[in-house]
Amino acid sequence: MLLEGAKNSTEDEIRAILNLDNVPKDQIHLFMRKQLDAYNDKQRNVTIEVANLLYASRRFSINNAYKAFLKSNYDAESDNVNFAADSQNIMRRVNRFVRRKTHDNIKEALKSPPGPKTVSLLLNTVYFKGLWQKKFEVDSTHKGKFYNEDKSEVNIDFMYKGDSEYNCHDNRNVRSVELPYHGNFSLYLLVPQQRYGLQSYISSLSSAQLETLIAAMRSRRVEVSIPKFNLEHEVKLEDVLHRMGLNATMGDDADFSGMSELPVSLAYAFHKAAFAVDETGTVASGFTELGLGSRLNTAMKVIANHPFAFLLRDKTSGVNVFMGIINKF
Repeated sequence: MLLEGAKNSTEDEIRAILNLDNVPKDQIHLFMRKQLDAYNDKQRNVTIEVANLLYASRRFSINNAYKAFLKSNYDAESDNVNFAADSQNIMRRVNRFVRRKTHDNIKEALKSPPGPKTVSLLLNTVYFKGLWQKKFEVDSTHKGKFYNEDKSEVNIDFMYKGDSEYNCHDNRNVRSVELPYHGNFSLYLLVPQQRYGLQSYISSLSSAQLETLIAAMRSRRVEVSIPKFNLEHEVKLEDVLHRMGLNATMGDDADFSGMSELPVSLAYAFHKAAFAVDETGTVASGFTELGLGSRLNTAMKVIANHPFAFLLRDKTSGVNVFMGIINKF
């Protein structure tokens, strides 16, 4: 959505961090439109809902064409508001919107109101609920020791699935397993071979290497032991985006003339996510605000009792809907 309003070097920066340098905008938006339509298909045996919202200041002119574009391509609701005089009410409205769209999984998106100089807010929420194809039995859940990244230890609940067929892969760096949901979504677990090797592993893992790893997975007998977890994480994205190369976009040289004739820049970016895994499946929510065939006889063991990474993937499109790490309980 931000890309559509960007021009010149600002557009180039956003394209670069999205790895979309040579992809025409209309193709990008067509792909996203198809994704939204697919996610709204209630016959997929999973629930995945995406919602978008634009708040534009009454004191500044946001192009009507830009608003119409967001509505037709991203189903984005829009409203004109007074950030200077009505910031507390705007905060309440944002929190209400996010609670409703994430089915109460994220209850407080904003803890403080947007500043009076805010020109617009772009909001995005994602909600996912999936049921395992092979449910973990509650009776098999047991207490076990998890080795935190800081070398401390804690006893937590582990789910267990013994001697089942899953796609998996084993190499000298990591053991990985695919846990499928109904509806062609899967949760991939990447468990480093070294107990405290997660940061070293993911810092050197490229997107191409991740795809190679997933493509190398084969069906095999596996024993799986993973923690039940319910995490919530929030992060201010300004420093992250700067490190990724989003500099002009967040400075005085920003060009969002496709959004407004006035000089505006990306003032802040904020992301909050909730992700829960239990015996029946997964519930996950995310909120982003921009201001502006091989079978072996022996069962492989995937024991996620130390820091590991996970990703939730739509296998139809190859889109990773959620990604994260568990390094401490």
